[in-house]
Order: sequence, then C-alpha cells, then structure tokens
Amino acid sequence: MEALFLFYLGMICILLKKGTIRNKISLLILYIYLYIMFEYVVGMPTLKELLRICSFQESIFHPCIELTLLSEGLSRGFYLNIIMFIPFGFLCPIISHDDSIFYNLFLGAGLSLFIEISQLFTLYRVSDINDFISNVLGAFIGYLCFYIFKNLNLIKEEELKKYLPIIMIVFAFVIVFFS
Repeated sequence: MEALFLFYLGMICILLKKGTIRNKISLLILYIYLYIMFEYVVGMPTLKELLRICSFQESIFHPCIELTLLSEGLSRGFYLNIIMFIPFGFLCPIISHDDSIFYNLFLGAGLSLFIEISQLFTLYRVSDINDFISNVLGAFIGYLCFYIFKNLNLIKEEELKKYLPIIMIVFAFVIVFFS
C-alpha cells in the first residue's frame, strides 16, 4: 500500500513540475515504465524483503553471478531484456535534452548496472553479464528509434505527444506479457 501511495505522489510531483507538456508526458511515461520494470520485471530487492531475510538470521548478500558471455545463447530472456530497455533509450533523450549517444548509452549502462548489482541482494536472482549487454543494446536501439524519429521528422512534435502514450502502453504490455 505504501508503494502505491509513493507511486501516485511521484506522478503528482511530475504533473506539477514546470516544463513543456511534451517533457511532462515523457517524464510521466518514463516514471511509470521504470516503476513497472522495478516492481514486476527485474526483481528489485525491497526494504521489507531485506528485513524479512535478516529476521531469519540470514545474510542479505547472495552473490550469484554469471560472467560467461552468451552462456544460454541468444535466448528468449536475452531478447526480452533488449525489448525491456528500448523505451528507456527512446525516452531519455526526450527528457534530458541531451541527445548525444554517449550520454544516453551511459544512462542505459548505469541503470542496467544498478539492476544487476541490486540482484546480488535477492535470494533467487542472478547478476548476469548477458543481461547487462542486452539492456545496453536495448537502450541503443531505443536511442536509434529516437534519432530516426527526430532527424527524419517521421512524427511531428504534436503527433509525438499524441502517440507516445500509446507506444509506451504497447511496449509495457509486450514486456509484461512475455516476461
């Protein structure tokens, strides 16, 4: 219940923030996307879970690390991790006003690294180099989509405002449905 309250509080703060409607919509979609990803897809550890583990007199650090490149080949999970990060790579340059590829790949790599490190503190998750690589690749593909939309003027800004929520809903559905 507290998480849902904080989620709505965050949405209200974004809506009250100064800025263009395009920026607010993009930021709101990124916020909802990250919330769904952290809560339901990547298995982020929560304070409640860490306290529960401590109550059993267990260590909260459970390092399970996979460093073998493509240990499972190009598996379904590899492709799903790519798909999961495409919205991130698409939305970051819209929100940050820095549309350099290096900055956006740095953000994608940083988020992926944060997720993989946090999984060291979960009981049944694995920190995997392949997940990191596929997440960065997804952020790169998302950035390429942004670059194409921006530079080829495939969608004007008014149309982007109109269709961006639909695009993100479809992405969120695909990610949750196939995961």
